[in-house]
Amino acid sequence: MGQDMSDLNIASLGMFAGDEHQPFFWEGGQPAALLIHGFMGTPAEFRPLARELHQAGWTVQGLLLPGFGQQIDTLFDRRYQEWLEAARLALVKLQTKHHPIILVGYSMGAAVALNVAAGTSPDQLILLAPFLRIGNTFHHIIWQVVKHLLPRPQPFKKANFSDARIGEFFGGLIPELDLEDPQVQENLRQLSVPARFVDQVLGVGRAAERAAAQIQVPTLIIQGTQDQAVRPARTRQMLQRLPGPITYEELETDHGLVEADNPGFQQMTQSVLAFAGGVATARNS
Repeated sequence: MGQDMSDLNIASLGMFAGDEHQPFFWEGGQPAALLIHGFMGTPAEFRPLARELHQAGWTVQGLLLPGFGQQIDTLFDRRYQEWLEAARLALVKLQTKHHPIILVGYSMGAAVALNVAAGTSPDQLILLAPFLRIGNTFHHIIWQVVKHLLPRPQPFKKANFSDARIGEFFGGLIPELDLEDPQVQENLRQLSVPARFVDQVLGVGRAAERAAAQIQVPTLIIQGTQDQAVRPARTRQMLQRLPGPITYEELETDHGLVEADNPGFQQMTQSVLAFAGGVATARNS
């Protein structure tokens, strides 16, 4: 029998304990940006971009989705609708005092942003390495069978933690995790992921695909050509679902384009600031 997330005792490993993982709200000018982190992420991943926006005069808010950060031991019991509602409420509150509003989502946070934007229109939408689905239609059909046979799969039971690809995978999700620690390795091998939670991750992506057709606001999408988590081909397919004005850019980088030391960070930031500056100028003219 594998362990669930609470058995891993994330807090005891010192993960997500720093202030950088906490939600933040930095008051600036009238324009405001709401930033939604990705899967297994926290507001920490958006702080570098938030600083650039704040220095440019924007009010910035980094949201912590329910079940992430120090709430990680509750993650497997969450439903994706909780993520959507938390983001929707934050956006509505910002709209009462600020304009224009830009909604920014990274990875799975982009799926959350798409859902929210369809019902509570921001002035602009920015999607960074947007996650919508895992695998193709065939994989989804197979999953409907497998989840009944293996209701609590252990995805890392036979993982080779010396493999650079495994290190890159966990480094992007949980940078604090010490994969050289034998106890951490054993905990990960025993980790079981309830099928009901996998369905939540898949569900937020499917809902985002449906919501995309309703998005009428100008949208900037930035995708890394070397991204192994969100493949460029899948993002290009998503473009066909969005009816609103779209600006699409591909950068020579991987999934971690929001990280300050990523080769694509500066170019991504410049594109975001230029796009955001356009809507701010238009509203003030």
